[in-house]
Parts: sequence; structure tokens; C-alpha cells
Amino acid sequence: MDLNGSSKVAYTAAVLDEKSINFLKNNLQIPDYWTVYCHHFTINLGVANNAIKNMIGSNVILDVVAIGKNEKVMAVKIETVISSANAIKHITVAVNKNAGGKPVYSNQITNWVPIDPFSLIGKIAECDSQGNIIN
Repeated sequence: MDLNGSSKVAYTAAVLDEKSINFLKNNLQIPDYWTVYCHHFTINLGVANNAIKNMIGSNVILDVVAIGKNEKVMAVKIETVISSANAIKHITVAVNKNAGGKPVYSNQITNWVPIDPFSLIGKIAECDSQGNIIN
């Protein structure tokens, strides 16, 4: 929080709804000892950029088309009309913290395996560093 008691925006994202989160958790083979995220698709770091600012609070469809995994992180690759600062649009599913994994390592996945597509729903929001929705 800043001196005025308000949280600082860390990133802008499409935050998954509960049904989408549960679908990922229940339908992907996540190793038991990995930390599950299944929280959001990052649009950009910091406050919403001008192209997305008017969409805050809107729901968007995120089409999952592939899954990627290495020894540190697992993610799903998505397609959506929303742009992203990341080279590959994705949602971090889980992290192997025992191997030093971090969610940001999803950006380093190079082996994406196509899957039968399915759709998730996310709400455009500005979030703090803990993933709490601010706006």
C-alpha cells in the first residue's frame, strides 16, 4: 500500500472466473507437490494501457490451444483478441518451487503441445502484487 492506504497496481490482466479456475485445476495433470496458480492472463505490467483501459471490468474469452511444461513451470497457451506484453499469451497453471520455479518462467517455455481447444472466461482488471483486484 502507498502512503494514502491504497494498493499499487502491479499488472493488468484478465483474471479467471471461478469456473475457469476449477476447470484448469480439475482437467490438467498438475503434479501434487507443485504450487497451483491458474489465476490470470497478463496483459501488461503496471496500470492498464490506453488500448485496454476502457475494458476494465469486461469479461473476455480466452481460448486455450496448447499446454507447455518444463521442470519448473506449467502453463496453457491461449488465443484472444486482447494483446499482451508477453511474446506468447499464456496462463501460468502451476510452479515447481522445489526446483526454483517462479510464475514468470512461463515466458521461457519453448515446447507447446497442441490440445483440443477449450474456452475460459477472464475479467479485465488491474491487480496488486498479491493478485488482488484493485480496479
